[in-house]
Amino acid sequence: MAWVPDKPTDRLVQGRLIIHTDVERFERVTIPVTARVVAPVGLFPSVLSFGEVAAEGTVAQTVKVASRGHAPFRVVGIRPDTPGIESWFTTASDGTRGELKFIAESDAAVAAAGTSFLIDIQLQTGETLSLRLPTAAWPHSVLETIEP
Repeated sequence: MAWVPDKPTDRLVQGRLIIHTDVERFERVTIPVTARVVAPVGLFPSVLSFGEVAAEGTVAQTVKVASRGHAPFRVVGIRPDTPGIESWFTTASDGTRGELKFIAESDAAVAAAGTSFLIDIQLQTGETLSLRLPTAAWPHSVLETIEP
């Protein structure tokens, strides 16, 4: 049994599987079914975390992108174009996996915390989908040492 949604979605789908038999008292067997439909391409980890960021300098992070069904795909966009954050995508030769690379200036990384990037992906079928990549970062806290 297989069910393919009209378009990629991350949500629960509920239904029933009904089986008709010739067994007495079991002529009709109903089985409840719940499934989570997932996008054919995933981001790992699912959050772009720059972690604790020093006051000046740059931070870098990598997010892996992989086809869940081993079908080729292309990353066709990374939005928004954020000042102070550079991003690009490298892909494996078979087109089924790759890496998103991000390099951010410290203040841009902290400013982007709580927002999301949208990763636009074109599937082998020609369909496009956008995956949300939430961003996390926090400023480095400087603790003062108090001399007695």
